[in-house]
Amino acid sequence: KDRRDAVREIRNQLSTKREEKFGKDVHYVKVGNTAYCQFNSFMCDDSGWRKFYKGEGPKPTIEEYPNDWLVIIIDALDKAEKDPEVKNFIVDISTNGGGSSDVVVFLSSLFCNRPDMYYENTLTGQKMKVTYEVDRNLDGKFDEKDKEVNINLNVGVIISNYSFSCANMLPAMMKDYGIALIGQQSGGGSCCVLFNPSAEGFGYRYSTHRARLINEKGENIDEGIKPDYQLENPDEFFDIAKVGKLIEQFYAK
Repeated sequence: KDRRDAVREIRNQLSTKREEKFGKDVHYVKVGNTAYCQFNSFMCDDSGWRKFYKGEGPKPTIEEYPNDWLVIIIDALDKAEKDPEVKNFIVDISTNGGGSSDVVVFLSSLFCNRPDMYYENTLTGQKMKVTYEVDRNLDGKFDEKDKEVNINLNVGVIISNYSFSCANMLPAMMKDYGIALIGQQSGGGSCCVLFNPSAEGFGYRYSTHRARLINEKGENIDEGIKPDYQLENPDEFFDIAKVGKLIEQFYAK
């Protein structure tokens, strides 16, 4: 209970500071040569995307799906890439509690061209690598054109003790693949969840004891991921100019 209360307080502090700085439900901000995207969940609206990939509807847009977090970050990236002044792109998952690992793989493929996830069977110790096909250009097809997509920005990810499950998995992958992490150690969680029906037919979810996600080195990530640059108070999380300079410092090494 104490742990849950502490991380909720972190989320509340960061959410309040963000709203004070940028306004309510503002997902994209630009300061100088740095663009910022608030990315609060790894969930997306399956209905729009399923129609798109079945050829029954257009690609989801921010106008039609303003609450779809995948659309939100795609729209933010598009704005940043089209702006010649923008050199750095911040993905803020400091108040992100998790969601779908499909979205994690999409982002890791987009940022790093690495659509891989790593698992460990906790009963046998067997380690596995799973590589996904990713429609990186979002044209509805899985083909050679996906390899042509490149993000020409310095990407940095802001994390906090609240960043849990998939919001712990993404920084683990970013750490492996050389992307800047800024903030506090992420909140942990190895993402593996099972879904089963009860005898009455009701569904329920629980953490699996059979497998867990690990990093590229085969290490357990359940305790969280340490950032490359530590931020000490909530105000610093939303100092876009400062975070942008840290990102540039990271890639200048």
